[in-house]
Amino acid sequence: LTPDQAARLQNAFTLLQSNKPREAIAAARAVCSQAPLSPDALHLLAICLGAVADPSAESAFRRAQQLAPKNAQILTNFANFLTRAGRTPEALTLYRQAVSSSPAFLDAWLNYGLAANKAGETLTAIAALEQAIKLRPDSATAWQGLGNARRNNDDYVGAEAAFRRSVEIDPRNGLGWLNLGVILRLLGDPSGSLECYQQARRTGFSGPELEDSEASARCDLGDHEAALAQVRALVKSAPGYTPGHELMAHILWEYGDLLAPGEDAAESFAQA
Repeated sequence: LTPDQAARLQNAFTLLQSNKPREAIAAARAVCSQAPLSPDALHLLAICLGAVADPSAESAFRRAQQLAPKNAQILTNFANFLTRAGRTPEALTLYRQAVSSSPAFLDAWLNYGLAANKAGETLTAIAALEQAIKLRPDSATAWQGLGNARRNNDDYVGAEAAFRRSVEIDPRNGLGWLNLGVILRLLGDPSGSLECYQQARRTGFSGPELEDSEASARCDLGDHEAALAQVRALVKSAPGYTPGHELMAHILWEYGDLLAPGEDAAESFAQA
């Protein structure tokens, strides 16, 4: 790229960061038309197109990869694009190429681990996320990802340690507190899990998963009426959240004295 082309490409990137993807696409395309063999220009164009879910982003990524086959950043961003499209096996191949090409590239290891865990490749995920943590020990995202992978590997003690480290690094991460609470409940500490859910609420975190987890912990502690009241509100506010109906049916079936007159344990399923 000439200095002028590089400056215009930087302007396209600034537009993208300013949430102006359409303007960014036009600017990146203008540079690509003058420098069609520039992997950097094609890479940025692909990212801009991906930001608006334009299917032509894939061809731009492929062309950039062909021109710079060992560029770890291009490989990683292309893999991220494929992951978002649900094409995880293809993405994992690119992540492997990225970490092989640039073993010190944190984003490649981190996203590789997260994608592998979603794909059920738990041991691969653990190894990749542990490598990401070696590169950046203070990455709350990497520790949280490692906690999820260890949980999927039935290593609840290891998951607890990872989640604790994640919230130590970023105590404002409500999802991290939720994950830690779930693990503590699985380890037989529902009181500890409720404390974590309260911490999650303090961060502003909310959602059906939190309500479900909190009601489950209350049920473990024998506070069935409070659990039922909470889950009744949950299925009303989030009727599409299936675990809420399952928990409600479980409580009503197991503790039949809580049933309202004429109520059936599976009624909320039918209503949904």
